[in-house]
Amino acid sequence: MHLNFLAAIRIRPAATLLPQRDWLTWLYTVLFDGNEAEYAGALISRYEDDYQRNDTPVMLIAERIERFHTKLAECLAKGDAGPHLLPAELPNVFRV
Repeated sequence: MHLNFLAAIRIRPAATLLPQRDWLTWLYTVLFDGNEAEYAGALISRYEDDYQRNDTPVMLIAERIERFHTKLAECLAKGDAGPHLLPAELPNVFRV
């Protein structure tokens, strides 16, 4: 799993784990750069002809992405790949 590789990354020379703020920068801020809802909406509209969409508001989806990235950054900063963050099957409320 790719998250195992990320969780194993260390900073030289002390071989310490990357801090949570760095993970948040890489996983969240750089990805969306403050345009979370616009970015999520653009991705959703890009695939609207291929996939059926539920009625979850785009802003709520963006907030869920932000929460997931925050939890993932917390795990990675501890050297944990966070497999518990990824359920085997997503509940319908998470499907776009």
